[in-house]
Amino acid sequence: MTRHVVLRRWFVIWVVLLGLSAALARYFDPGVPADWPAPARFATEIFLAPGGVTWLALFWHAFGAGPTDRGLAFIALVNSAIWLLAGYVSSRVFSWLWRRAPTRSRH
Repeated sequence: MTRHVVLRRWFVIWVVLLGLSAALARYFDPGVPADWPAPARFATEIFLAPGGVTWLALFWHAFGAGPTDRGLAFIALVNSAIWLLAGYVSSRVFSWLWRRAPTRSRH
């Protein structure tokens, strides 16, 4: 039962990342609007980097221009999967470090 809950939690996180990636993917090629505050522009560009770099590496030479609607869907899927994987690996590393940390004495 616990494993089912954990898988469902990671699935929900992936769906949220997918929705955010899909909403922001349209800003990949033309860029983030100039009227956005600098921190929002920076966060959006950093968030889209994994999926966008993957799309560039695989398809830029084939299309020679910005992504089509299918390319934006690809960017959103890959971007959300990479961020989910990064979150999962980070959580595993931190939990391993937490278990390995010495316990404090209660004197």
